[in-house]
Amino acid sequence: MTARTIGKPDRGAVECTSPDRDLVRLHAAWVVSLVATLGALFVGEIMGQAPCVLCWYQRIAMFPLGLLLGVAAFRGDRGVRVYALPLAIGGLTVAAFHALLYAGVVPEAIEPCGAGPSCASADMTILGGLPLPFLSFAAFVAITLLLAPISRKEAGMNRRTFVASTAAGALLAFAGGAAWYRANRPDAAPLSAEGDQLVRPHSPVIGLAEARVTLVEFFDPSCEACRAFHPILGQILSRHPEDLRLVLRYTPLHEGSDEAVRILEAARRQDRFEAVLDALFERQPQWAIHGAPDIAKAWEIAGTAGIDLAQARRDAALPDVTAVLERDVADLRAVGIQRTPTFFVNGKQPAQFGPQPLYEEISAEIDRTAKES
Repeated sequence: MTARTIGKPDRGAVECTSPDRDLVRLHAAWVVSLVATLGALFVGEIMGQAPCVLCWYQRIAMFPLGLLLGVAAFRGDRGVRVYALPLAIGGLTVAAFHALLYAGVVPEAIEPCGAGPSCASADMTILGGLPLPFLSFAAFVAITLLLAPISRKEAGMNRRTFVASTAAGALLAFAGGAAWYRANRPDAAPLSAEGDQLVRPHSPVIGLAEARVTLVEFFDPSCEACRAFHPILGQILSRHPEDLRLVLRYTPLHEGSDEAVRILEAARRQDRFEAVLDALFERQPQWAIHGAPDIAKAWEIAGTAGIDLAQARRDAALPDVTAVLERDVADLRAVGIQRTPTFFVNGKQPAQFGPQPLYEEISAEIDRTAKES
C-alpha cells in the first residue's frame, strides 16, 4: 500500500493537467496562418487592394498553411511539421525579400515586380500605416518558429472543440468585418460627363480618327495599374484597328506625374508620343517612386526613345503645354475621376473594372454601332 502511495503518478492525470507544448505551438501556428489568410482576403477582396506579384507568391505559401495546420490541429497531428515547415520557410524567404524591397534596402535593379501594383508602393499599408510586407514577414517568422521545435510523437489530447470554435469565430469575424466595411464604405461618386469633357481637341489619339467606337482613358503615367493596362489596350486596338480609337486624358494624381505629362506633351511635338509613353511605362519602377519621383530619370528614359532632349525641355515649359495640363485637370475634377485608369466607351463607363469587362464592353459597342451603320 505504501508502494502505491509513493509510486509514479498516473500518466493520464499528468496529461490532463499539464499542457502539451507541441500542440500549443501547433494551434498557435494555425491561428497565425488563419489570421494572415483572412487578413489577406479582407485587404484584397473586401478593401479592393490588388496584390502585387510578391504578394501572390506569399499567398501561395500562406493559404495552404491555413488549411493544413487547421486539419493538423483538429487531429492533433504533429507530423504536419514535415510538410508545413517547408511552405513556411519558402513564404518567409519571399516575405523577407519583399520587406527589404519595401524598406528600400534591395536595389531597384533587381526589382522583380512588373505589371500590376508595385511591390514597394507606399499605398501597401493597413490599420493607419502598418506596412503589409512587414506584417506578412512577421507572420511567416512566427509560424516558422512555432513549427520548428514540434516533435513527431502522437498526440494525447483532443483539441477538436478548440479548433472548431476558433475557426467558426474567425469566419464570423471575417464575415462581420466584411459586412461592416461594405456598409460603411463611401459610395463612389457617380460619374457624368459631357462629350467635351471626355474628348478635347488637344487630347492624344491612338487609332483612326473616324473609328466608330471611342475609348477614353483617364490615366496617370505614374500609376501601376495604368502600366498594367497599357499592353492590354494595345492588344485590343490591334484586334479592332478600323473600329476603335483610344483617346488619352492626363490624370496626374501622383506626385511628379504633372512633370511626366509635360515630357509626353513635349514628345508629341516631335511625333514621338507613343514611343516615349511606351518607354515611361516599361521603365516606370525606375522613376515613378511614390513619394520621391525621379523626374531626371524620366527625362533620361524619354531620351532613349529618340527625342531631342534639349528641344523637349524647352517645349515642356511652353504655356500651351501648361494649358493642356490645366484643362485635363479641370475636366477630371468635373467628371469626378478619383482613380486611374478610368475608362469610357462611347461616353459610358463600364459597369465593372478590369480587362475582361472592358473588352466585353468595347466588343458590344462595336457590334452595336456596326448594326446601326
